[in-house]
Amino acid sequence: MSWVWLREQFVLTQAVWLLIAGLGAVLVASGNWQAMFQGSFGGVGALLVLASAFVWALYSIMLKRLMYNSNNSSPGMTTLTVLLLGLLMLIPIFFYSDGWMDMYDISFSGWISVIVLGVGSTGLASLLYNYSLKHVSGTVVASFQYPEPLITVAVASLLLQETVTLAMAIGGLLILLGAWRIQRTDVYANN
Repeated sequence: MSWVWLREQFVLTQAVWLLIAGLGAVLVASGNWQAMFQGSFGGVGALLVLASAFVWALYSIMLKRLMYNSNNSSPGMTTLTVLLLGLLMLIPIFFYSDGWMDMYDISFSGWISVIVLGVGSTGLASLLYNYSLKHVSGTVVASFQYPEPLITVAVASLLLQETVTLAMAIGGLLILLGAWRIQRTDVYANN
């Protein structure tokens, strides 16, 4: 999509490494070879994640174009604007569904979680993502999203004592190798 809409340079070897890293991500998410090859991975949930990946790619392309076309646009102001627009779109749903009634039942630790998710997972992560889009090609930014399932598995194994399988470890290596090679290919393509 970066190649089509942003006219970024397309390097065939990057596409190959994207596929390898993507295979690694599917392997980590499915947990084993059998689930991956039999197609029992995900069902409707997998289709929704795939759809969200497409929507996220569109968002990234539009955001990169906005940042590229507007030299005065700072990643911080862009992040704030996007998050505020998202909030404005959710307010009618909040009132329509009587969302304020549920707010009284949220515990102190629940409010702390909401703040951590809002500031850290959403705010800070969006700021870092938007900053990277301003300075790196869309292909490289996309490749650095592949380690997300690997990081999730690592944290889940530490905090939740979930099992890491050999297939997940191999998938993690494919993710890391693919992301590294995409970044190296991008460096050479831009020189």
